[in-house]
Amino acid sequence: MSSRELVKGWERSSGFRPFERRKKSVLRAFNLFNSRLWKGYIGRDIEVAHVTEGLADYGDFRRVAYTMLEVEGRGREPLDQCYGHWIRSLARGDQVDRVRSVIDHMRARNREVPLSVYNEALFALGKNGRVKECLLIKEELDKELRKLDDVTYTALINYKARKTAVERDASSKSQARGTNVRRLHEGACKVRRLQGSINNV
Repeated sequence: MSSRELVKGWERSSGFRPFERRKKSVLRAFNLFNSRLWKGYIGRDIEVAHVTEGLADYGDFRRVAYTMLEVEGRGREPLDQCYGHWIRSLARGDQVDRVRSVIDHMRARNREVPLSVYNEALFALGKNGRVKECLLIKEELDKELRKLDDVTYTALINYKARKTAVERDASSKSQARGTNVRRLHEGACKVRRLQGSINNV
């Protein structure tokens, strides 16, 4: 049975298999792929993509990184979508700080970073309110004069919506603090006036 068949093994006509059984199928696919890797058989590029996609769905960034580095170390170049899976695994594995490192890794290997990888990065960073990182990516795309696709526009809209929500929340908190300070000041003035009226009696 191929890695693809194992990864897709949960999709049956009888219905969707439970979460744990699906995850178990993904791990079986990874173990099969890994055992073949050590025997010198890397497999087709699409097999690597199926394994990394399955692992990314569960945020298993360690196994995704291991798979990618092992394949690269054996002189093969994974498909562009595999790097997108790598970013997705980091985002779902609470490792958003390391999303940028995948893009840097691709550049270090003299590979052009496709928009699909930027899309994954923007979605991951925008969802977690990483404003500076999103701005850096947007500046890079502007400098490279890249023609953005619909998915990238959606990712940027997602980031901008998140940014607006964060700014609105910060503004409301600031206004609330200002209101509290004003009320405290008014209360203190009333106390001083009362003290003055008592002293004058």
